[in-house]
Amino acid sequence: MAVAKPVATPQAAASPFTLHFDVNARNPNDEAGTELDAVAALLTSNPALHVNIDGHSDRNGTANYNDQLSRARADAVAEALMRRGIARSRIVTLGHGARAPVDKGTDLESFARNRRVEVRIEGRKP
Repeated sequence: MAVAKPVATPQAAASPFTLHFDVNARNPNDEAGTELDAVAALLTSNPALHVNIDGHSDRNGTANYNDQLSRARADAVAEALMRRGIARSRIVTLGHGARAPVDKGTDLESFARNRRVEVRIEGRKP
């Protein structure tokens, strides 16, 4: 008797997942590949879904630099998904700079938690 494999559903992917970045890094690290492969597989098998990618930075640097860096991070994740076959029309990217920290601390660990991209899979774009 064959055992059915679990299938990812849009509800299972509704919660965002987070990719972290090194200081001043614009590209996700190698560990992100597995997660991005899973996102691409889910999007490929569910054409009604799209992905929102929100880039963030820590508060070191100027506001202008952090805005550009957070947008570059979101764009790099979008490009990684496009290399996996996902159409740009299914991807929305935003850069938030340092305006939405998940950790307001002033130590290195807090800064590291804020250098991130949040990826959310949702239903059709409005």
